[in-house]
Amino acid sequence: PAPAGPALEPGRYRRIAVALEMGPADRAVVEHVWRLVARGESEVVLLHVTESAASRFLGEETSDQESREDERALEALAGQFRARGVRAVVALGHGEVTSELVRLVAATESDVLVTGSHGHRLIGDVIHGATVSAVRHRVRVPVLTVPGRGVGEGDAGSAGGEGPGTASGEPA
Repeated sequence: PAPAGPALEPGRYRRIAVALEMGPADRAVVEHVWRLVARGESEVVLLHVTESAASRFLGEETSDQESREDERALEALAGQFRARGVRAVVALGHGEVTSELVRLVAATESDVLVTGSHGHRLIGDVIHGATVSAVRHRVRVPVLTVPGRGVGEGDAGSAGGEGPGTASGEPA
């Protein structure tokens, strides 16, 4: 028989990786993560992959504006988790989204990966759906895909362009 994974109580994860797009649709993902965490027991690992030309070419050595802004937004969101007693760390990847997310999930030894479907339409479904599907087939942990909210259904920041640092999805 194959060795069992980490012993976890039902509904509780030791390390929860959260893949974020850094856009308004991330709110539904973050709201769901709040329900998954066991304060004092779970750690949230906030993941994002920057895709700028500099990130693709220089990787971790880049310090372009996109990478700096993405890291600041991730750190702000991590601070919101920490303020409520949840351990949180940030992992920023660079380059090709699928391979970087797979690498980051493995490197952080996460127990589950939470992604969003983000409620895209037409071409967005093809692009983002293909990314989630490719990641799901390559990681060795369960993948939870949280449905996004459609436009007009309370999608945080749909008019204002809020990112996850401001559209935290944290519980009231």
